[in-house]
Amino acid sequence: MHLRRMMIGFLCLLTSVVSACGWPTVTPVPATPLATVPAPATPSRAPTVPSATATASATAPAAPLPTATATPAAIGELVSERVEVWYAPWNAPARQIDPPESTAVGMGDEAWTQRRGRALLKFPDHWLRLFDNTRLRVVDVTPTGLKAALGQGAVLLGDVPGVQASVVITAGELPAARAVITVSNFIPPAPLLVGGARPTPSLAPSTSAPLTGALTMVAYLPAQQVTLVHVAYGFATITPQVGEKIGASRLVRASEWAIIGADGKFDRVTVTQDGCEIETWADRLGIRELLYEIEADAQTLIAERTGRSVAAPQLFSPDRAVCCLPPQVNLTAPWTDGLTVSLRGRAAPGCVGGYISQIVVNWGDGASQNTDSVPTFTARHAYPAGGVYIITVTAHDTQARIGQAQVTVTLMAAPTPLPTPTYEDGGFVTSTPTPPTPTLTPTPTRTPDAM
Repeated sequence: MHLRRMMIGFLCLLTSVVSACGWPTVTPVPATPLATVPAPATPSRAPTVPSATATASATAPAAPLPTATATPAAIGELVSERVEVWYAPWNAPARQIDPPESTAVGMGDEAWTQRRGRALLKFPDHWLRLFDNTRLRVVDVTPTGLKAALGQGAVLLGDVPGVQASVVITAGELPAARAVITVSNFIPPAPLLVGGARPTPSLAPSTSAPLTGALTMVAYLPAQQVTLVHVAYGFATITPQVGEKIGASRLVRASEWAIIGADGKFDRVTVTQDGCEIETWADRLGIRELLYEIEADAQTLIAERTGRSVAAPQLFSPDRAVCCLPPQVNLTAPWTDGLTVSLRGRAAPGCVGGYISQIVVNWGDGASQNTDSVPTFTARHAYPAGGVYIITVTAHDTQARIGQAQVTVTLMAAPTPLPTPTYEDGGFVTSTPTPPTPTLTPTPTRTPDAM
């Protein structure tokens, strides 16, 4: 109690000293609530007049920031060339565009055509034309290139000659895309090998090559998981992809076709100039008429660039005779049981509407047999002795075409059986004793003594 009285007295004395010396005293001010603090004025040439809404919002608690309200800047233009053209801006509902209407396009926007629709996407240095049932999303546009994702359908893409740039098209959306196609109007530089050396192909890679422009068709069919690429001008580097597995890249030059996903080989790129093979694939995929329209468009553009007259496409023409390829034979790995070999396989016709009529298996030892079933078959054969044999399977179709496939088997000869051992007393193993051959000794004849 005495200690408390002493402390109160000390505080009173200190207060009186401060007042006597003239030191300022600090009077506490209650804190102003944040909601009533006015925000700094925004600089403006004209005076701002506060409204009732602004006054009410100044005293209300701050609202959460909205998500994704910014709209990407327009970087291109979408032009409707035929009906059934749709456009979906980023973070906005889709709407239909009737010809000859056009609209601005930004990154993340989607465009698609349905049925017989056709549209043109124009950018400063590139353009893409969409045909029929095609869906495309603009991923990115830079001064040196364009990136887009082809969900399905077919596009014809080109650029402005004289500008060194490239277009990257993914067949599907990453990371589930089936292929990455990089189209450029210059030869891409060759990769460095061990030691810094560069390969020397027949066409020397150089980024200073003449810029002739790029003109390439890309078609992606997700249902069949097949991608077709045709390079008319320029070059294309194609990298197949299956999930996280990335295959080897291939360089495709002008007048070449590339197929990704042929016969289920999704990690390979097949490059060909065989028009018959491409027509067969077009018939299998049901896109012959679509490819004919794209080829006709490409021929028109080529004529404009070269000054030549427009030539009708030779491929995919309705008047062209049906193109047939030899049947394709696929074999599984044979399995063996001693000297007996079993084989399975399947043959596919090379013509649309055709079928396999006969399959013959030549076993490589002079024996052959016709399979009991087509186009899937199972065959079995017993060899007389061990050795290396080449099995040849020949498939015949109704168009009198023949396709073959071969496989090699190595068989070990059966070992020579050993003699049966015998066990004597003591448990020792000995060979079977051979009985001795008896020796006949002639008995001497006694001659009587002479008398």
